[in-house]
Amino acid sequence: MSEANEIKLKEELENVQVDLKNRQICANYLKSFLKYTLVQDAPFFKMAVKVNDKVYYGEGESKTKARNDVTENVLKSLTGQSKDSDFSKAVFFLNKLYPNAVYTCTELTNVVPSQFKVTIRVGEEKFTAIDPSKKKAKKAATFSALTGLQNSPKPEIGVSGKADFLRKIVEDKIEKLLVNDSEHWKRKVTSGIVMTRKGNVLDYCVIAVATGTRCISGKNLSYSGANLNDMHAEILSRRCLIKYFYDELEHCLEGKDSIFMQNGRKFTLKDGIEFHLYVNTTPCGDARVFSPDIGNTSPKKNYGLLRTKIEAGEGTHPTKNKTFAIQTVEKISQGQRLLTMSCSDKICRWNVLGLQGGLLANFLEPIYLQSIILGNVIHESHLQRALYGRIKDTLQTLPSRYRLNIPSMFFLPSTDPKVTNGPSFAITWSRYDRSYEIINTRTGQTDLGPSRFSKQELFKRFVNLSEKIWGQSQQILYIKAKYADLEYNTAKKILNEAFENAGLGNWISKPVKQDMFTL
Repeated sequence: MSEANEIKLKEELENVQVDLKNRQICANYLKSFLKYTLVQDAPFFKMAVKVNDKVYYGEGESKTKARNDVTENVLKSLTGQSKDSDFSKAVFFLNKLYPNAVYTCTELTNVVPSQFKVTIRVGEEKFTAIDPSKKKAKKAATFSALTGLQNSPKPEIGVSGKADFLRKIVEDKIEKLLVNDSEHWKRKVTSGIVMTRKGNVLDYCVIAVATGTRCISGKNLSYSGANLNDMHAEILSRRCLIKYFYDELEHCLEGKDSIFMQNGRKFTLKDGIEFHLYVNTTPCGDARVFSPDIGNTSPKKNYGLLRTKIEAGEGTHPTKNKTFAIQTVEKISQGQRLLTMSCSDKICRWNVLGLQGGLLANFLEPIYLQSIILGNVIHESHLQRALYGRIKDTLQTLPSRYRLNIPSMFFLPSTDPKVTNGPSFAITWSRYDRSYEIINTRTGQTDLGPSRFSKQELFKRFVNLSEKIWGQSQQILYIKAKYADLEYNTAKKILNEAFENAGLGNWISKPVKQDMFTL
């Protein structure tokens, strides 16, 4: 809001005087007489009130949430609890410990709307954040500096700032990886997975980051597991997480510090380990049917449907019925257009089957997401439907270790410059990797051959691990290993039936011969 408009708004708002001397201040008391003014409508609402000659603002994905937010801001101010107390504490710590820290703020006018880039330099270390708000950019850069500098105290961050903090550390990781690679800087979709311990967001580790928006074409489909099929960022970040699971399982077997511990014949996460998925935009598929950039005009019969991506394109189409599914598989096997399930559908599947996948289900208990953070504005109910709600009523009893996971969800304004078309490459990186990979999205491989996150390479990790755990050294087909865990595949069958029973279409699998390979 421009300064002139803000002055005008302040003059027009009806002022409310609040006397604190003889009152027990609470949110319900304030709501009873505050005069709310809507200053920004859908898809992201903004409310304003004027109290004791001061204007307060609140935001939310509904009018009610915006009203609650502004009420909370007024309450904190009146009771002396500043919303930015965590930020003030962080700046204090940084300046106290590093009095020679240098702050630089630059306005980026080559993007719309313009954004502010704040850089904090401490010795040879540099920490950067970008945001349309100068204050928010400084806040993010300050937290990044405090958590990035060795032996720095880490301030407490309130619940409202946790999602933004997790987003920043994922985006910071991408920027640091690509800082000297301007050729591959361009990206449309960014995703990452962060691990935290015991609910403390500042006890974190970035596990995986990825960029990408494409799928390979049917003619490039590999029958040896060498090519990546789906190179959408959130799908790649999960593949990077799977590699990390293999690394940690090997650490556990070697007696090193690990996130896993043995629990009977399988391994399970140690107490307090949590995983958070960040994506800077709405996942493709059902979650986008009502996305602000698409509108709310689709007929109700299209709500909740399973949808497929189409090769190199970026759109999705619903799977209609069993005949459609059968014909699709036939077309794929004949080398025609490749279809793969949308990101919304795959994340929904993770919320039932877990993040570990079919191979690792042989070794691991199911692992679920604690939260999902979207760097985009969307109504919460849309995402809830897409990622778990549409099967809630038709999902039958699952094997004992499986459940319908309901992650926490957070929505943040996007800070990335708008890119119309995604580039023809994807970036992948997993913890313990010395460098990131650049994957050609037309071939599904790097210039040096199969990605370290391909079926082929992850299957090598599986075979190596099975030799250590089970003592098996014989050759084994990928498909046999994939279907070896009965409980996982029973849960998968129940999930597919839940989609069908809800009238949402059929899950389309790749041709069986794509999994009929060995090493």
